[in-house]
Amino acid sequence: ITFKSNEASYLGGLAAAYTTKTNKVGFIGGAKSSVLDLFEAGFKQGVKDGAKALGKKITVYDQYIGNFTSTDKAKSIAQSMYTDGADIIYQAAGNAGNGVFTEAKTRNKATTAAKKVWVIGVDVDQSSLGSYTSKDGKKSNFVLTSVLKGLDVAVERIAEKAYQGKFPGGKHFVYTLEGNGVSVTKGNIDSKTWSKVQAARKQILNGKVKVAESVSDLK
Repeated sequence: ITFKSNEASYLGGLAAAYTTKTNKVGFIGGAKSSVLDLFEAGFKQGVKDGAKALGKKITVYDQYIGNFTSTDKAKSIAQSMYTDGADIIYQAAGNAGNGVFTEAKTRNKATTAAKKVWVIGVDVDQSSLGSYTSKDGKKSNFVLTSVLKGLDVAVERIAEKAYQGKFPGGKHFVYTLEGNGVSVTKGNIDSKTWSKVQAARKQILNGKVKVAESVSDLK
């Protein structure tokens, strides 16, 4: 089973483009691979298309940690990106990604809720990692959305086939936005942006938008 995470990452990138106030966003990956290339390519394309629709230029900082375990390195990279003006970071870095949340929480606690920086979660709904209390005493959350991999969907469908005595041994299944094989959470996306995300989802499903599978494919 594999997942077209580029499709869901595109929606995350689109949400970032419509949400950023600084017109600077970031992508932090774990170790470079063809799988991570899907995440980066989709995100960058979504940001680019969102920027085009809004008639503005958005810079995407990108950096890889080199592994999926170094939380300190992830925190350091996030610190650098936020300092350089990024107000949203999409992390696809496994356990190392916790360092991005740590940095965002530290910054956000020291400022008002209106000036928060955001994190986009990955694989599962990571909104629980974004709860904090701002400098002005407001309870808030800095997880904009999470790009989900529908492991539950995949397991359910395969288990159903197995139950019917039709276990598909040796076959390759690719899960996409269709049937929520991959998806994004509503999270803290505002309603106007969410409607744009849902419209883009439909365009990908009906083939009007083709999402790149590699950064090298981006024009």
